[in-house]
Amino acid sequence: MPPRPKYSRENIVDAAFELARKDGLSGVMARDVAAALGTSTSPIFTVFATMEELRQAVREKAEDYYESFGERVDEKTPAFMRFCSQMIGFAREEPKLFGELFIDGAVPAADGGLPVRGSSAQECRTMLMRDYGLSADDADFLFNQFWIYTFGVCVLITNGTLTLSNAAINKLLTDEFKAQYVLIKSGNR
Repeated sequence: MPPRPKYSRENIVDAAFELARKDGLSGVMARDVAAALGTSTSPIFTVFATMEELRQAVREKAEDYYESFGERVDEKTPAFMRFCSQMIGFAREEPKLFGELFIDGAVPAADGGLPVRGSSAQECRTMLMRDYGLSADDADFLFNQFWIYTFGVCVLITNGTLTLSNAAINKLLTDEFKAQYVLIKSGNR
């Protein structure tokens, strides 16, 4: 029976995740992960066959971490704003991971739609239909328009171009929502 690895999969992923938070996934190198653990690279390759396999595990951890940002948003916030606040909070606090998940490593949706992440997307569409009396098609249109707008805000935040307060960003998002809603209700979309 082979010896049990000194470092668990979780230990290695956690160390690599911390590196990715600072330098992105491309900054996750075996030597750096080993240095963070205080060991040689051997334990890494005992657990992972390749660095790409480790980077994929880090990506999955980043996706879970992104999901946790939804829990930070006040429950009283409407679903569409919670979704946006989750993205914006993540972009502000984790610009490198935001880039990995939404820009560099964005995976198009199977239906060819937007690369939306997070469990709140369907909840948001359902809420738009229920609370605003929108058809499924109009709810999808509004959600997609709003996602694109929010994504743009996030990119401006991650590259340091936009440094507005939460209140100012919430006003921008509310104004955009109202404008898109009026457009839908006018029948001119």
